[in-house]
Amino acid sequence: MKRFLFGPSQRKIWSEIAQDIGGDFVEGGFWRPAVLTQEHRHWKLTLDTYTQSSGNTSISYTRLRVPFLNPQDFRFRVYTASIFTRLGELLGMQNINVGDPGFDQKMVVKGDRINVIREVLNHPDIQAKFLMFSWIEFRIDVEKGFFSSKFPEGATQLKFTLKGVLRDQERIKNLFLLAIMLIEQMVKLRHITPAPVQMNVRT
Repeated sequence: MKRFLFGPSQRKIWSEIAQDIGGDFVEGGFWRPAVLTQEHRHWKLTLDTYTQSSGNTSISYTRLRVPFLNPQDFRFRVYTASIFTRLGELLGMQNINVGDPGFDQKMVVKGDRINVIREVLNHPDIQAKFLMFSWIEFRIDVEKGFFSSKFPEGATQLKFTLKGVLRDQERIKNLFLLAIMLIEQMVKLRHITPAPVQMNVRT
């Protein structure tokens, strides 16, 4: 009855995706979420979920993280625009246009190295995959606090965050592809170093 009402479980879907992409699936427990990972060249992509509570409400998110060496400390942020975004632009909020009207209308891009960011995002497949999601946030960062101690010197991460627990196989696969295309694009343009990062991504 539960499967009839809510569809296939996260465990079933994520484990099937792991087989399709040559990855690994680790089932979650009471204190830890399920994890789907994929190895691509020097990098390990890790998909999991977490929940944030605020007052009487809780929101679940799906996130994909990819640690990488970033000696130039290259960072930027991309997220889905909203009505508040457009209001912020009227008040002078920074938003980098990358040159594609469809992408620029629906996404907000922030960062200091404007020409470099435009160069990275000037790829129709990367833009199309961002636009597949009704809401997505991407950033390059080192998370604060306990997690940040796991990063070696010169390393940061690609981090994608989406609302809810993703169970759509095609969207999950395209999220992995988006991460791979972004990191390959940055390597191709010599903005990051294609070297392995010896660390464990904590869930």
